[in-house]
Amino acid sequence: MILGFLAGMVYASLLAVAVISDVATLRIPNWISVLLVAAFVAAALLAAKPVDWFSHLAAGSIVLLVGMALFAWGKLGGGDAKLLAAVSLWHGLPLLPALVLAIGIAGGILALACLALRRMDVGTLLEARGWRAASLARGMGIPYAVAIAAGCALLAPKLFLF
Repeated sequence: MILGFLAGMVYASLLAVAVISDVATLRIPNWISVLLVAAFVAAALLAAKPVDWFSHLAAGSIVLLVGMALFAWGKLGGGDAKLLAAVSLWHGLPLLPALVLAIGIAGGILALACLALRRMDVGTLLEARGWRAASLARGMGIPYAVAIAAGCALLAPKLFLF
């Protein structure tokens, strides 16, 4: 029980760091995705219940391949693709459709919020107060780590840890 809690805290903390980095710089460092994968392996090895390794590895692999294709097509950032694959590893195949749906809905809401905040020039106001928010500058991309984290938060109670 305590190991599941600790693994969940590592998972949530890494997602929070990804969100902060993406909002501030529109970049998600590779080490975040690497640590999410390593934390998954550790949590799965220490889990109280058996883990369906094939399901989790398949989910992560499928999402990584799709993410790489979307990155090559210019529709998704590389850091976003890697973060999506890492969190998909945690969810496995049974939760993958719900995860994609939750992230997609959160992404649509996020896009509308970014457009509204950019129209109100909130990014400039934040910059004037010393807060970096590249994601709120006009013409910039959407910090999709926010949507990924929101979708993951909605499905967190379904993770194998709990």
